[in-house]
Amino acid sequence: MAAAARLPAGDLLSIARVLVVTTLVEVAIRTVPLPRVARWLAVPLDTVDARPAAPAAPPSPAFDRYELRRLRAAKRVMARWPFGGGPCLRQSLVVGYLLRSRHPVLRLGVGSVDGTVMAHAWIEVSGTSIGGRDWLLPLVTGPVDHGGEPRHA
Repeated sequence: MAAAARLPAGDLLSIARVLVVTTLVEVAIRTVPLPRVARWLAVPLDTVDARPAAPAAPPSPAFDRYELRRLRAAKRVMARWPFGGGPCLRQSLVVGYLLRSRHPVLRLGVGSVDGTVMAHAWIEVSGTSIGGRDWLLPLVTGPVDHGGEPRHA
């Protein structure tokens, strides 16, 4: 509690906002189909575009100080969020909502790490990955051109 008292008022307001959004996201992902939740939060699920995104160099200089404050608040809240496994989906939805004026998209992907299949969620803003991993293959639906070659995972 003493640490919270040392935070600037703007940070405390950002944390409070993130707590509310995260709580709503938690309830929504347990009761509503993911594409609908993503649309409600203005972070549409993209399962069509298979192009790999450029990884972001944190912190991205493209974000203004208010966006950076909100992103720090989201990181603080999500680091202590006690509900549910798979925090990347929750964090991606919350961060996407906080950056909704930049028209983010939600991406899902899978990959293998030491023989274990792992799933991950992240957002992309203007083709830049925020929270993505380079070892993931994005999940896509519909036909995808692989240059005439079969694609093996």
